Amino acid sequence: MKRTTSALQFPSEFSSRLLIAAVIAATIGFGADRARAAELLPKGFRECATHEDRDQRLACFDAEVARLASEAAKEQNFGTDSGDLARQKAAQDTDRFESISAKVTGIATRPHGELVLTLDNGQVWAQTQALAQFAIEAGDSVRIKAGAFSAYILIAPSGRTTRVTRVK
Repeated sequence: MKRTTSALQFPSEFSSRLLIAAVIAATIGFGADRARAAELLPKGFRECATHEDRDQRLACFDAEVARLASEAAKEQNFGTDSGDLARQKAAQDTDRFESISAKVTGIATRPHGELVLTLDNGQVWAQTQALAQFAIEAGDSVRIKAGAFSAYILIAPSGRTTRVTRVK
């Protein structure tokens, strides 16, 4: 099995600040080894150092640090989408909505009878299977809540429910 690692990892804010300090030191040239220090920098940082305008140079460095930090974060999150780590991550995720409420602005029907609902917030949701006894009209207020196993449940004003999936 082939294992890959990135050259740079950012386990903490301190590490990213240390990298920024190293970049600045290399670009202003500590000691006589300025050229050698510049060679050790990633290509993106060397390109940033060529900007003559200081605001452009700083913006370039900021973008490059953000790009590298993003790559390191993606690698750190690899494999955490299932099992115990996924449950821990979900428990820590406080920005996640448990439900939304909206008004139905449009209704369409798919070939097998599943309803496709457009909501006033711009979202479009479709039933996962057609239900004959599920009545809903434009203008109705609905609630969609998160269910088990990444499922979503739409609750009509009558209290009847149906499983839905987000289309747009």
